[in-house]
Amino acid sequence: MSNHVDFQSPRCRFRIECRACQDSVAVTLAELVSRLRDAGMLLRDKEPAPEMIAALLPTASDKVSCGSCGAAGVSITPYEQMDEWEDGRSCQRCGATIPPERLEIFPDSQTCAQCESAGGGDEREFCPRCGDLMVMKTSSRGVTRYALVCRACG
Repeated sequence: MSNHVDFQSPRCRFRIECRACQDSVAVTLAELVSRLRDAGMLLRDKEPAPEMIAALLPTASDKVSCGSCGAAGVSITPYEQMDEWEDGRSCQRCGATIPPERLEIFPDSQTCAQCESAGGGDEREFCPRCGDLMVMKTSSRGVTRYALVCRACG
C-alpha cells in the first residue's frame, strides 16, 4: 500500500484483483468502503477516516471476497494512473479517446469498445486509396450502425 494515496481526492481509486480467478476491477473509495463493510469491517463507523481505511487495507485483502467468483482473498492496491481515468487514453487501434467509463470497468483496456467489438485482434484496416488507418464510426440516427472510414480521405 502506497503512503502517498490521497483519500480525499475524488479521483482516488483502487484495483481489486482476485487471487483465485484473476478477475480485476477498479473501484472508487466509496465502493471500497462498501466492500469492507460487506466483509464485516467498518460496521460501526459511518464515515471512516482515511487513516482507518489505510490501516485496514493490509488485513482486508484476506476478508474481502471477489465480486465474480465469490472467493475470499483479493489484493487491494491503489490505482496509480488516475490521470488516464479523467482524460481517457487513446485507443491503440483507431486513436480515438477511450471513455473514462470504459476505463473504470476495464482499467487495462487498450482499445475502445468499437474496436473491441469490430474484431478484437490486432487486425487493422487500411484505406485502399491512401493507405491511412481506417477508424470505426457510428451513425447517430435510429439503430446504431458501424462503418470503417478513412481518417484522411473520409
